[in-house]
Amino acid sequence: MEEALRKAEAEERRVIKEAEEAREPNPWLRRVGWAAHLAGLDRTELREWIEMPDEEEPELEILCKTFDWMIQDAQYVIVQEVVSQAALFEANRKEANVEPQKPFNSWMDITTVKSYTHVWKQLLCYMFRAEDEDIDKRPAYRLRGQQQIAIQEVRAVIREFQAWKQDQPNEDPNEDDESDEEIEFMERIQREVLRLCIELLNHLLQDNEYQNVIISGLAIIGIHDDDRWLDAEDYTPKYSAIIKLARLMVVQEGYERRQEAI
Repeated sequence: MEEALRKAEAEERRVIKEAEEAREPNPWLRRVGWAAHLAGLDRTELREWIEMPDEEEPELEILCKTFDWMIQDAQYVIVQEVVSQAALFEANRKEANVEPQKPFNSWMDITTVKSYTHVWKQLLCYMFRAEDEDIDKRPAYRLRGQQQIAIQEVRAVIREFQAWKQDQPNEDPNEDDESDEEIEFMERIQREVLRLCIELLNHLLQDNEYQNVIISGLAIIGIHDDDRWLDAEDYTPKYSAIIKLARLMVVQEGYERRQEAI
């Protein structure tokens, strides 16, 4: 009886309640509105949606690997020697009517790159997993038509790559390098992943910012491992990751479109 009662109490604590926010003395948590957006959903299940994939989710493994490749390639492109200085200044603009004082700097040390890409991969995994759930069992974000198309394009090219991979002879376990054909496939996936990210960023915020799947996913990232909410000091680097890599990808998208037009 006592065991059943403890289990029921634990399950009750896992479910997010909007009332938590109303009683919350912390203005940071009242401001972000995470509890209201995620009300009625299980904290533990939500946290699982932003975990890194393993071999049981091969599509997401490929997605995450491709995202890492894309950001690595973008860092080599987003420099003054490749793109114009004017583009880098524009990428660093923070206010529409205020001229930026310095160009965007794409450089990051390896620790920062891993940390920042991890946040973006969490958001992508969340979106792909949540899209496979019933709408009433996930947070109430809304994807626009072009965003839905972009997701399907990513899924399609990943599945094409998986089918091609299965038809290849068994690989040498001592061979770490990818073949030219595999690299070409990965570049195609990179292009579709970049287009998807740009579509996600190109989402006009209107009555409810949580209709944007990026902001919805950021609410889940705000759940700490022990089921409490992250405070502002611990959470701010997550925003930095989104903003830094968003700027990087916007310039990369402009560069690739320019190359396609030449």
